[in-house]
Amino acid sequence: MKSNILRYAMLVCLSASAVTVSCSESKSGETPDDPGKLTAITLTPSPLSLTVGQTAQLTAAATPATASLEGLRWSSEDPKIARAGDDGTIEGIAVGKTNVKAKCGDVTASCEVTVTAAPIVLEKIELSVTFASVAAGKTLDITAKLVPENAAVEGPVVWKSDDTSKATVDQNGRITGVAEGRTVISATLGSVSASCDIEVYSSATTRDFTFLQLNLWEGIANVANGQEVLIKQLAELKPDAASFCEFTSEDNARTILSAVADELYKRTGIRYTYTCKGGSGTRGLLTRHPVLSADAVNGNLWFYRTVIDFYGQQMALYASHAYHMYYACYLPRGYGDGSSPYGWDKLADGPITDVDFILEREEKSGRTQIARDLAADTRTQQEQGRLCIFGGDLNQPSHLDWTEAMKDKYEHNGCVVAWPVSTTCYADGMKDAYREVYPDPATHPAVTWPVHNKDARKETQWAAEADERDRIDFVYYRPDAKFAPKKAQIMGPSSMISKSAVVEDQFIDKAEELIEPVGGVWPSDHRGLFITFEVQFRQ
Repeated sequence: MKSNILRYAMLVCLSASAVTVSCSESKSGETPDDPGKLTAITLTPSPLSLTVGQTAQLTAAATPATASLEGLRWSSEDPKIARAGDDGTIEGIAVGKTNVKAKCGDVTASCEVTVTAAPIVLEKIELSVTFASVAAGKTLDITAKLVPENAAVEGPVVWKSDDTSKATVDQNGRITGVAEGRTVISATLGSVSASCDIEVYSSATTRDFTFLQLNLWEGIANVANGQEVLIKQLAELKPDAASFCEFTSEDNARTILSAVADELYKRTGIRYTYTCKGGSGTRGLLTRHPVLSADAVNGNLWFYRTVIDFYGQQMALYASHAYHMYYACYLPRGYGDGSSPYGWDKLADGPITDVDFILEREEKSGRTQIARDLAADTRTQQEQGRLCIFGGDLNQPSHLDWTEAMKDKYEHNGCVVAWPVSTTCYADGMKDAYREVYPDPATHPAVTWPVHNKDARKETQWAAEADERDRIDFVYYRPDAKFAPKKAQIMGPSSMISKSAVVEDQFIDKAEELIEPVGGVWPSDHRGLFITFEVQFRQ
């Protein structure tokens, strides 16, 4: 009986020793009695290098190969440097070194993990210009800036011209004009690229420069799809430059002008760039020519200067919008000038026709100083060889329109007024482009406000019970031997508001004088001006 019991116990022990147990208790390096037991773990790759934020997979292999790794556990000595996942995925957390371990039973393997800073990725390339012009046979250097500058990159920037028959570019960014036309120059590094539109021009004795001026009526918010309406007007005219005023803010101006410029590029293939400055009532400018600078002038909030390159001739362009209160041209029409004590109400005692008093009220507006500053800056710019043009809603008529011959027109009520903005500009040598082309206000009144806009929101429309039609939007220029206006047009509907009623303007030659809205829809309560200047170039 005892022998049977002993025999049974021995059989049980032999059976147990023959079974492979997961994650055996054998230590690394020991030679087990059972060749199926785990003796070592090998980690691959080892050592391991990662960058911060990078992940990698460690693989564990059993020795012997037949051994089981069931129950394998992963850990990191310093999870703040590298974190180990349950499946052997290792993530770099911070710069440093640590060990990652894989343990199964009493068998442990270790892998040294080094975490380094992640390489700085190239985000974009910034070119020194996004649009430029160069004469055929001449060169222009542009530069490429890497952003960020310390990005980890391989190789130099690669330059390319889309049309080498128009312009070529070497690997230093030097562009050579070949023949008149347009092409795109690109700078590429890896998967990142930037481009610049290049216009190549040939020599010419004269060129036309077209300048548009328009009040955008509270950021073109008062006409449905006003932005699209504006784009259609611009796509039709393709002006060299357009001066706008009455945005609601700089953000509003940037939003509108950037969208307009992008859409014009799609529709016309012409690259427009924009500038804008000012707070409420911000002014802005679009141009199809390279912008060299955009600066405020003496801290003046009512206008600013943009300098462009017009085929080698620099031009200083000003976008302006003067203060709208003390609108004294309402006084002889029997309405208040917007300021205390009158407001905009109809005057109880009827029209005020005392010219000295009218000019007294006008002077409170500060518009005369705006004119002085504008005129003075254009003088400075002209001395630097630049041609000077400014456009804007000046909220004041011209002395050229309130003359003896016009004293009984448009309810001037016998007043002949030397309005100070225009007289200041003329005294300083500036000229009114429209009046230089059409000097007679009786035959060419060119009234710009208030327009009849059939598509405007009704609540935005107000008119006095008087004939308040006037010319308060202007394009002025500083005369120069190199340029002069040769054509002047007004833009917008042919109908205006007079005595709260719609009236149709009369034109000597409507087709020549008026540019009517594209599609019959207009974005403003003002008419605009479209002036064509002839610019002479020295050969």
